Amino acid sequence: MERRLPCVTYVLALICVLGFLHTQFGAVEVEAVVDTQLDAAARTLRRHPYLQLPPLLEKRITPEQAGLMRRDHERDRVERAAPPVPRGVILRQQAELDRMIAATKQRIESHPAWKFGARATERHPLTFLTHVFFHGGVLHLFANLGVLILIGRVLEGAWGGAVHACVVAAGALGGMAAFFYQHPFYADPIIGTSGLASGLVGAFAVRFANERGRVIYAPSLLLAALALWLPVWLGFEGSIARGEAADPARLGAWNPSMALLMGGFAGGALAALGVRLLGLEGRIERAELQAALRAPTTDSGLERAIQEHNAGDAERAYRHLVERVKRDAGNRDVVLAFWDVCCDLRRAHEAAPALIGLIREALRSGAEADAVEYWLRLVTSELDTEAEIALLLRMAPLLRDAGESVAARRALLSALERGNEDPTVVARVAEEAADLDPDLVREAAKRALGSAGLGMEERRALEQRLASLPQSTAASEGMRLGHVYRPAGVALPEGAEPSVVGSGGIDFEEESRELHCLEAVPVRLDTEGLRIEFDGAGKRVRFERMKAVAVAVVPGLASKKVIVIDLVLNWGSLGDAPLQVVRLRTDRFDIRALSAGAEDPLAAVRAFVGQLVGRSGAAPLPDAASVAGTPFASFKSLSAYHRDVLGTFEPDEV
Repeated sequence: MERRLPCVTYVLALICVLGFLHTQFGAVEVEAVVDTQLDAAARTLRRHPYLQLPPLLEKRITPEQAGLMRRDHERDRVERAAPPVPRGVILRQQAELDRMIAATKQRIESHPAWKFGARATERHPLTFLTHVFFHGGVLHLFANLGVLILIGRVLEGAWGGAVHACVVAAGALGGMAAFFYQHPFYADPIIGTSGLASGLVGAFAVRFANERGRVIYAPSLLLAALALWLPVWLGFEGSIARGEAADPARLGAWNPSMALLMGGFAGGALAALGVRLLGLEGRIERAELQAALRAPTTDSGLERAIQEHNAGDAERAYRHLVERVKRDAGNRDVVLAFWDVCCDLRRAHEAAPALIGLIREALRSGAEADAVEYWLRLVTSELDTEAEIALLLRMAPLLRDAGESVAARRALLSALERGNEDPTVVARVAEEAADLDPDLVREAAKRALGSAGLGMEERRALEQRLASLPQSTAASEGMRLGHVYRPAGVALPEGAEPSVVGSGGIDFEEESRELHCLEAVPVRLDTEGLRIEFDGAGKRVRFERMKAVAVAVVPGLASKKVIVIDLVLNWGSLGDAPLQVVRLRTDRFDIRALSAGAEDPLAAVRAFVGQLVGRSGAAPLPDAASVAGTPFASFKSLSAYHRDVLGTFEPDEV
């Protein structure tokens, strides 16, 4: 799915800027007229101090000043022995002053911020939303717009314009409701996007709480909080429409911006929670995906690549698609076309990351059938094990429910091998394999129970599951080594069959294990591990999977002595799981090609083994000195090496 353009966010920001400019230009004329009218009213009151002081004049003549003027006037009248001002004259003069004040109020209320601001005493529904487009100053505007764009574009890109508009409205209404609740009798209007912006912060915190890897989560929340809350904490108040009529001093300690921020945050968070509980985001994405699939293909570049592929020119189609898929990795048609071309060119591994990304997108949008279809393409090319553990565990039950039990089992086996050290992963494998393979459940449960990090409740559940399993009859075919390194159906090279201990008697004074051994040829060391080849297939053994490195000189394997280098993948694991080993024999590859600059083959072996141990942190076997080649440990036979170093036994020795 292509990323959505945040149209609602940008339109809101543009309207806010235009509203601010309109306010600034309109304020010049209004303020000039209001100032003239209030000066005239103040002069009238000073000439007739016995009149009542209108609230609108209290910023020019305070009640204390008016009282002092009234007392001075009365004292002068008494000193002059003048009669009191007739009541009729006072009433006419007061009416004239009130008329002047009413005209001034009417002019003030023609100001856009007063006209479209929301008032607690005059609750016009239209102003509940229009108040967000006007701001009290540059700082008030840009602080709110910064949050609106920073957070809003991410949210709108995630769930679309329609849902985003509803969440925006919820934040604005939540902030307004909090202010009205705190100040129900305050007549001055509130303005600005403080409540709306705070609502977006609350929605962002809820929407991406479980997907922090997709966005810059904590820094975004911190930056937004500073932009919104710091000016309020420092005393800047921009949410009340300024002017001669504004009286923020009557608001008390809980100022309007504080109310807007808290109410808006709550409104946005609740709206995002409602979107999640109702599944609105997934429904909209599925509708968009279906509409995209129904739409006719008008991509000329893609059509040209498909035509070239159909004409047999896969290489030219590859050149057209390889850059396109980097730019448009979420386009289903592009990715599938690229996959088909790469498969024909035997480069399926190049398209696997894009296809795995398409699977993730299908799962996120609820298109599980599509995800299964894409996954089976990976299985066909034996690249399904390239997916991360979380995706393997997610796909296994979907594959099982779709009747693809073999593919489901492959996914669980790969997750078990790669997550062997994580008891949560191993326990999950045991749970998902319940309807697929009792032997796999047994193996995963034993590995999980051998971990100290497993919780008590999970441990009891696994013990009960293990006790309810039928007796194992034979080693599961899929549990043979080679599940990760050797895809199903690919034979091991000659002489590299796993050595499996038979069912004879066992000396319980010794610890014995099955040995599953895969003989391979090393190709190169890279930043992530060792690339190997076996039977024409190529894989990587990652450094973190190498738990031990064993080195031994063994005679009798060839015409001269051979150095055996074993990469032990589950050394130190508890239980009776087979010991899994990738074996490298120096008579089957040129060791000097892997250790540039080595003076002789023996020095090359030392350098190569040193890199393996140093970069993987694996345990050296049988000890550090012998692995370092000072000197290498020698054994009279391969069986002796298996017994003395690896702790495994051949059938005829048990």
